[in-house]
Amino acid sequence: MRSTINDAANRVQTSSVGRATIREVDDNHLCQECKHGDTGFSRTHSDFEVWQPLGVTSVPMKQKEEKQAQQSQQGQQGAQWNKNQPKGEAAEMMMLYVGGNAAHPVGLPQDRRCRPYDMEPGEGGLYDSQDGKQMTYFRNRGDGSDGVYIVGCDKEQEEQQSGGQGGGNPGGGGGGGEARALYLRYASKKKQSRKPQKDQQGQGGQQGQQRQRYKHEGDGIETQMKLDGKKITYNDGDKEVGHYDRGKKDWLHHDGQGATHSMRADKSHSHVKHEGAHIWVDGACWSSMPIQIKGDDCS
Repeated sequence: MRSTINDAANRVQTSSVGRATIREVDDNHLCQECKHGDTGFSRTHSDFEVWQPLGVTSVPMKQKEEKQAQQSQQGQQGAQWNKNQPKGEAAEMMMLYVGGNAAHPVGLPQDRRCRPYDMEPGEGGLYDSQDGKQMTYFRNRGDGSDGVYIVGCDKEQEEQQSGGQGGGNPGGGGGGGEARALYLRYASKKKQSRKPQKDQQGQGGQQGQQRQRYKHEGDGIETQMKLDGKKITYNDGDKEVGHYDRGKKDWLHHDGQGATHSMRADKSHSHVKHEGAHIWVDGACWSSMPIQIKGDDCS
């Protein structure tokens, strides 16, 4: 392909690498796409590929909206000049212009708003792209606490812009955060189609049927352990069969069928129940029927 002088000059000016901020991405593609990315020289790219390492994927949060209206380049593919780019906090992207061609960039994203930092050499982690508080952390400090940590905590509520109240930082005097939990789950799960589904549009441009989103967490539970700020809960399928309540200091295991078979231990007593036979300890040992001596037959 022959190159004109103007084309060659444009490629030299554009270079092969640039920087951009991300407004929003579309993850409903086999290769994630950036809807709009703004460079530092008033160029806005739209609908281009975002490359991520094999085995790792994330969806950047949208750019923080400002009070003033943001200009958008809807429905235009490629690079467009835009003198009124949004200035809100955003994820960033390294733009690779393969062969110096600005019409087909490839983006490599990162986000200063959520990346956990200040780790020791040899440490690492995988973290969520909303606030970085949910993560798998590989700790290596040689102090007896090293290992793999799967860490979760509640999402802090952002300070309300109108009035400046309602912050969710611990000890900050505001309300609490949005509750989240850790799930260790063995799930039934369908294979995800390699053909992304789109929303169905109604007649006359009206809102149509929304597509069924793929359940990355699984379609159903086989077994599960859930941890949140109050309880550890155990599931067999969709039925809870036990828990530890940290407020009540209460352990309970049962059959999931009305608790006809259960074991409980709390601050006041320990209790074993099997249908009509009960044994409990609360400083002394008690039984709902006479104790009989029997051989150790657990078959």
